[in-house]
Formats: sequence, structure tokens, C-alpha cells
Amino acid sequence: MNRREFMVLAGTCAGAAALGTLQGCSTIPRYEGVIVDDQVKVALSEFRLLAKDGNAILVDVDFLDDQIALIEVAPDEFHALSTRCTHQGCQVRPARTQLRCPCHGSTYDLDGKVVRGPAIEALTRYDVRLEREVITIYI
Repeated sequence: MNRREFMVLAGTCAGAAALGTLQGCSTIPRYEGVIVDDQVKVALSEFRLLAKDGNAILVDVDFLDDQIALIEVAPDEFHALSTRCTHQGCQVRPARTQLRCPCHGSTYDLDGKVVRGPAIEALTRYDVRLEREVITIYI
């Protein structure tokens, strides 16, 4: 296992458990999304249920190479960001106030803008709307 593989593995809760470094690790809930007409819909009630201990979920969508972090940045205000770090493609992890890359430490704010490098480009951001208790992510 090379350094990068180790850092990616250690940066995940499953990997941290396997390596015996599971201290304060929490998993980010996942939602299996489906693209219909270039949109992914998540019921607000489902988001609230999944994100009950935080403000974010990871949305897995077929045909996308990376996950989408769906983050509630304020009451009923959501951002949807690619989880692919723009530095070298590792998967960033959302926290309450930022997204952090476990591989090289790049940090992004909840708008996807770089706060700390080595990344220099913002995360891909998807348009999001909340209407009638449904969160729609536009792909």
C-alpha cells in the first residue's frame, strides 16, 4: 500500500476501523439518488432523517464518477458540491463548516471555494432548489 492509498483508507471510517485508528470517526449518511431529466430529487424529510446528527449527506448517483455532498448551510438552504478534490481527485469529506481532503489537506468552504491548498480550484457546484418539501439537484 502506498502513502496515498493509506491516507485515503485512513480518511474513511471503514478504513480507520480497519487500521485501528477509529477515534471520533463518524460516517456521513449516504443516499442512493437517481438521475431523471438531469435532476436528482431528495425528499426534505429523507434528508432530515439521514442528516439528523449533522448538516450533510453524500448522494451516490449512477453515471457520476464522484459523489455529491448535499449540505444544509442555513435552515432550508442547500448547497450541492462534488466530493472530488480539485488537487488530485481524492474524495473530500463534509464537516459542519467545511470540506476537507484526507490525502493532502486541501480545505474548502461550504460554497466549494478553496480555503487552504494545495488545491487552487473550487469544487464543482451543482444548482439546488427546495420546492414543496423536495430538494432538487440539477446535474
